[in-house]
Amino acid sequence: LDSISSFGAYDVPAEAWNVHFLAGSANKCIEGVPGFAFVIAHRATMLEADGSARSLVLDLQDQWRFMEGTGQFRFTPPC
Repeated sequence: LDSISSFGAYDVPAEAWNVHFLAGSANKCIEGVPGFAFVIAHRATMLEADGSARSLVLDLQDQWRFMEGTGQFRFTPPC
């Protein structure tokens, strides 16, 4: 679900709408850090798609595993 402009302004009934992935951005409605984007994903659905990423940057499984193991982002970690 593309929620780039509306995340934080509207409720998202994810279960009722059968939403498994939601993409948002911090610099629109929630007025956060410019350039920061995020994905909220249903874990089981995300893991079913393992190995199907079409780009290194958008490989959600690899990012999730790295974050779980290190507590940091794969690219330009703060520490």
